[in-house]
Amino acid sequence: GAVVALGTWTTPPSIPAVPHSSVSITRSTFAGNSIAPQPCCPPPGDPTGGAIHVEDQTTLDVKDSFFVDNAAQFGGAIDSYRALVNVSGSTFQGNRGSSTAVTQAVGGAISALSNDAVDSTTAGGQNPRPAGVTVADSLLQGRHAGSGAVGNSGGCILAIGDEQHLYGLGGLTPDGTLATNRAPVSITGSVFHDCDVAPGATVGAGAGGAIDGSLVALTLDDSLVLDSDAGQGSGGGLFLSGESDARISRTTFAGNTADVSGGAIFAAGSNLAISGSRFTANQVSPGVAEPISLSRGAALFTSPLG
Repeated sequence: GAVVALGTWTTPPSIPAVPHSSVSITRSTFAGNSIAPQPCCPPPGDPTGGAIHVEDQTTLDVKDSFFVDNAAQFGGAIDSYRALVNVSGSTFQGNRGSSTAVTQAVGGAISALSNDAVDSTTAGGQNPRPAGVTVADSLLQGRHAGSGAVGNSGGCILAIGDEQHLYGLGGLTPDGTLATNRAPVSITGSVFHDCDVAPGATVGAGAGGAIDGSLVALTLDDSLVLDSDAGQGSGGGLFLSGESDARISRTTFAGNTADVSGGAIFAAGSNLAISGSRFTANQVSPGVAEPISLSRGAALFTSPLG
């Protein structure tokens, strides 16, 4: 919507010496920017990056900045495709996609995708490093000023590793390990508040009210995840899937809800280690007296890979 930065991979792309594109933003405000289809000129793909879009061999550093009411279906405020995003001391409020649009809305504040393909951007299918996200000392608030759900999944952050190379999808040869294909996500000293997701036209259930991660290596330390909801879905605070690995310490999950399972955390086929953390007043099916067989983890729901 406001800033676009594209970086070209070096060879080999898995070991870039320096980023080809480096963007630094400090003490700035992005408000009301949006990416939406126009009647005259339909976009070639999904609307991405309401305020900022960064791609491939790019590093984005954001410090002490504000992102308010920006909109796009992928990354209401910031969208990354295989790029590195570092955020510190910043505030995100009311950034969103349309949860009822034909295209799904993911990553209300930040979306980071890593899917590769056999094309020129990866030198015919080479395996570059996945996207990465670091957030420190920041506020990520979904709903504000009476607004509704901010997307279908990852109400505040959505991150996905390189499933295509790990599993050999889309014509690619399987390459790398779980560790090298997981998208690293590091969150410290931050607050997630009222990040709500809901089902949409093409998505039958909301997933990951605050954070949605698939094939990610997540560290979540010294943070608060509050009042976030997964409408008709799972993982009000955090949704993990796709052989993710998560380490959570000294973090509080309070007042989060999910209509199906995992009021605070839902983890499927993923490793999860939690220490020194608190779970308070999280709920499954809030306001509904469901049978015990359908009451699946007000605080935590896990299931094996399969």
